Amino acid sequence: MPARFCPQCGTKVVPQAKFCMECGHGLVPGSAAPSQIVRRSVTGYGVFAAFLLSGLGIWAAILTPDAPPPPLGGARPAAGATTPPAGEPAKVELPAEITKMVGELAAKAAAKPDDLGLWTHLGEVYYRTAQFDHSYYPKALAAFEHVLARDAKQTDAIRGKANIYYDRSEPALAIPLFERYLALKGDDPSVRTDLATMHLYAGDAPKAIAMYKDVLAKDPRFVQAHYNLAAAYHEQGDDAAALDELRTARRFATDERVQQQIDQMIAKLSGAPAPAAAPVAPAPAAPGETTRTPFQQLVEQQLRGHEIVGPRIAELRWTAPGRLEARMREFPMAQMPPMARTAFEKRMVGYLEDARKTHPVDGAVAIVMVDADTGDTMATITP
Repeated sequence: MPARFCPQCGTKVVPQAKFCMECGHGLVPGSAAPSQIVRRSVTGYGVFAAFLLSGLGIWAAILTPDAPPPPLGGARPAAGATTPPAGEPAKVELPAEITKMVGELAAKAAAKPDDLGLWTHLGEVYYRTAQFDHSYYPKALAAFEHVLARDAKQTDAIRGKANIYYDRSEPALAIPLFERYLALKGDDPSVRTDLATMHLYAGDAPKAIAMYKDVLAKDPRFVQAHYNLAAAYHEQGDDAAALDELRTARRFATDERVQQQIDQMIAKLSGAPAPAAAPVAPAPAAPGETTRTPFQQLVEQQLRGHEIVGPRIAELRWTAPGRLEARMREFPMAQMPPMARTAFEKRMVGYLEDARKTHPVDGAVAIVMVDADTGDTMATITP
């Protein structure tokens, strides 16, 4: 009798699947997964939610620097679960500052039961916090239900509730909510792709394929739909079509880590050796600057390869042989909890020490973190 749930991560198995589409675990001897389902993140609300989206994400990445990059979409719990899949920690221990701020926001919302914007905000904050501590999922669901009990047409709350059921692999509950959102808000390729994915999880691959194609007819460059369509084709046994979609997704993908993930999945599905990750090349010198030394090149490569720092670098400027000014955009260093900031600075010091050990340099070494928009110095990091 075929397995109904993946023995590795607990995700519900799509009928006739040869692999788990979430963790890639083979369900049939010798099978290989093309990839996990891709999902685009939902935009947060307000300054506090932005802190959770960026600051909390930075915190988690900093405190687990040796963990591999998360797979596209990430593994989700089995249907209805409030605990993480096998292989994930029960929860990431959140800093006291964050739990305090979440609690204060909840108290503020409790005092204003008719402030639907505040309650939607609370639901989104709970939802984001649940990515690190799954016990927050019921709280997020309750917050969104509080909003919808007062106004059934609040689209942000509808989508928030749908996202929770999506994460919990409950398509029967997620599908009507995504449909309700689209009926009120109008077409949204990301939501429509999520809806198609829920149909795929419900076992209706033909319907999911038709919906992915509809999304791509309107936006041929939408990587998420191409990628998930590839997974749906694979479930139907059409690996040639799956490879075509993966290659199309690769052509339109702009994020280097997404490109590498797609390359690996193409290799798995085609049976070719997985390509090695390309090293991160140092940026060319700015006009008037001398060529980077080996020490400088290594430090830049480490920073640009960092999963959080790299995408936020606006400019790297050497003001002395060992002193780098890193100008950053949307990098909430001032909002980092103390323990996260300490861990982050320790990691930056490690970069400097590793580079200095490999390529000795005269004089002091330092990384100066600068806000690219204001020019303010956020930190000067030295061994």
